[in-house]
Amino acid sequence: MKRKSICPDRFARPAMSFFIVLAVFAACKKNNGGASINSASAIIGSAAFQSTQTVGVDNRSNHSFELNATQLKTGDTSAIDLFFPDTVKLNKAYTLDNDLFYVGYVTSKGQKFYFPDYFSPIGTLTVTSIDKSAHIVAGTFSGHFLASSTDSVVITNGKFNISYILQ
Repeated sequence: MKRKSICPDRFARPAMSFFIVLAVFAACKKNNGGASINSASAIIGSAAFQSTQTVGVDNRSNHSFELNATQLKTGDTSAIDLFFPDTVKLNKAYTLDNDLFYVGYVTSKGQKFYFPDYFSPIGTLTVTSIDKSAHIVAGTFSGHFLASSTDSVVITNGKFNISYILQ
């Protein structure tokens, strides 16, 4: 029995990132513990990624979290998308499978879309906390992402702490 994907079509995801970026500008705030809420960071290749805006949705109809973190930068706006089930177990590293667990990277420079290798994904996503009363989800991610067979990036030290809305 084939499991049902919670993610939108693989090629629709990058377009969705840019629509989300254009539609939503989320503010950055601090929680009482000092950790930045509505932030994501990572090392992409050798460059630092630090979100300037984020949006998060707990999609009740798909039973999934859909998160977007965007870095607005002159000449190269980029975004990281994360999708995972809302039934995820905390502190468990899940393999990015392009089906239930997905992380994607989009960059406007050269209009490139990076995905985990569909046939042999290398990467993990770990959700470390879900605060259902404050609507905040946090975790880590890393992996090897392909734009083509000759163009790839490695993302390391990925972290997210994003507030979300219920949909």
